Amino acid sequence: MAFSLVKKLRALNERDPANRCVEVILLSRNNADTGLRIFNSINHHNFNIGRAAFTRGERAHPYISAFGAQLFLSAESSDVRKALAAGFATVRILPSTDPVAGLVPRNCESLLAAMQFCFRMSPNASTSNKG
Repeated sequence: MAFSLVKKLRALNERDPANRCVEVILLSRNNADTGLRIFNSINHHNFNIGRAAFTRGERAHPYISAFGAQLFLSAESSDVRKALAAGFATVRILPSTDPVAGLVPRNCESLLAAMQFCFRMSPNASTSNKG
């Protein structure tokens, strides 16, 4: 479910590629060594995520403001509560019977458990329909 939402938010950038309006940022409780594997998978599957924080098991929500993000996605209910208490728009990702719904190859599923995402919306992006 998270990757489906990430994909849809990133699709907003296709309206005006010169003025990208959404940046996807990865927050992970993994360590930097695992982060290298994650970024190799991200690049291999063209997920277009350029920035990340790897917290070595620590909570990820404190990094939201450091990235200037306005939206936080997480399956971790405690991080969701803390992000909400800090004033961030937050979405709790609930488990499903097929969490990646074919969007991510099966060999990447084990990496998904510790991933959280935040999004930065560009204030300079045009929201009008050009045409």
